[in-house]
Amino acid sequence: MSSLSDKLRRARESNVTINGHTFTIRRPTDVEAIEFHQQHGANDALYGARISERFVIGWDLSEIDAGVPGGGGERAPFDAAAWREYIAVQPELWPVLAGAILDAYSAHAAKRGSDEKN
Repeated sequence: MSSLSDKLRRARESNVTINGHTFTIRRPTDVEAIEFHQQHGANDALYGARISERFVIGWDLSEIDAGVPGGGGERAPFDAAAWREYIAVQPELWPVLAGAILDAYSAHAAKRGSDEKN
């Protein structure tokens, strides 16, 4: 049986499909959002890269999809270190992934705000 913390984390997950590939994102907690913004202000040129690096937690990529020469075509297991290597050279993904992560956080904050008003 999964722990409560695992269930709470999974409840913040969703998928984003870009160019036929699915990436699993995790909505930041309020603490993570505040800390992240303090560390990487929105004016930081690498903001999209850094938020994608931190809050993408899964993919459906094969080694070939990830750009490994001679890599296999079967799905590669997600690994945070491999993700950091991959996303660092995929600037076209930064704004899309960061946008999805920020949208998930904003939607949650708006829902919570409307729930508090009622």
